[in-house]
Amino acid sequence: MEATLEAIGNAGIDPVPTYFEKFFARFPDQDPLFHHRETSQGMMFNEMIELLLSLAADKNWVPVLVCAHVQTHEDHGDLGKSQYRGALEILLEVLEDAAGNSWDKRQDAAWREMTDRLVGLFAKHA
Repeated sequence: MEATLEAIGNAGIDPVPTYFEKFFARFPDQDPLFHHRETSQGMMFNEMIELLLSLAADKNWVPVLVCAHVQTHEDHGDLGKSQYRGALEILLEVLEDAAGNSWDKRQDAAWREMTDRLVGLFAKHA
C-alpha cells in the first residue's frame, strides 16, 4: 500500500482535488458542510489513508478512532453506512488513477481488503 502512495508522490500528483471533485459529484449534499476547505479536505483525505494503513498494520487503536469519527460526523447529519463505503470507493478509484502503472493486482487486493475491513468497522459504529 505504501508503494502506491510513493508512486503518487514521485509523480508529483496531489489526489485531494480529484477526490473531492468526485466526492461532491456523488454526495452533493456534503458540499456545504466543508467550511474550511483548505484544511478539512486534506485532513479528511489523510485520515482515510491513515486509517487504512494503520488497519493493515494491525494497530489496535483503529476501532476507537473509527468510533470517534462516526460520533464527530453525526454533527453533519445522518451519514449512512453506504456513504462511508462510497467515500472509500472514491478514494480507491482516485488512488488507482493517480498511481498509474504502479497499481497492480497486489496493490488493488491490499487496498480493497483494508477498505472492506474499515467499512465493517464504520458499519459497527454507525
